[in-house]
Amino acid sequence: MGIRQSIDLKLIALLVDPFTKEKPFEFRSALRDASRFLVLYQGKDPVQLEKTVTSLRSVFPEGGIHVLRLADEPVLPRKSAGISETAIPVPKQTYWKLSRSEELKAFIRKRFDVFLDLDQGNSPAGAYLCRAMRIPVRIGMVKPQSEKFYNFVYNGKAEASSEQKIDGLIRFLKSFVSST
Repeated sequence: MGIRQSIDLKLIALLVDPFTKEKPFEFRSALRDASRFLVLYQGKDPVQLEKTVTSLRSVFPEGGIHVLRLADEPVLPRKSAGISETAIPVPKQTYWKLSRSEELKAFIRKRFDVFLDLDQGNSPAGAYLCRAMRIPVRIGMVKPQSEKFYNFVYNGKAEASSEQKIDGLIRFLKSFVSST
């Protein structure tokens, strides 16, 4: 992680409302009861995104899935029932750019039950959205300082590709939700 990303994460931890007064919850029940899912996808591959969303849909068939991309345009090749996508251009994802984006401020007012950050890089966007949106269940991939922002962090195998890590996380969620 570079100095810029480290500074951004520290700024987010200090300046964006911390998770105070957050009540403990049972993770499995919270996932099973969730109906509104936000997925942060930073990739550009429409095939991978569609595969990911289809897999999530099989795990959470009743939930509405909303994909957020911090890019110029959506990439989902086709829309499906219960699946939506928003693209918000935020070049150079730093704390200052994220916190000053009017489109992102408007988006943050939306309510979701589960936040799934699929970014495996060091972008501060996921951390910022965790704090700013106050989503109760926050799931992210392992990255520096992730324990400050997510209540579940998926590690996966170090040698696995990005696609394999996302597939592994979805398989884990499926086994977690379907087990008794």
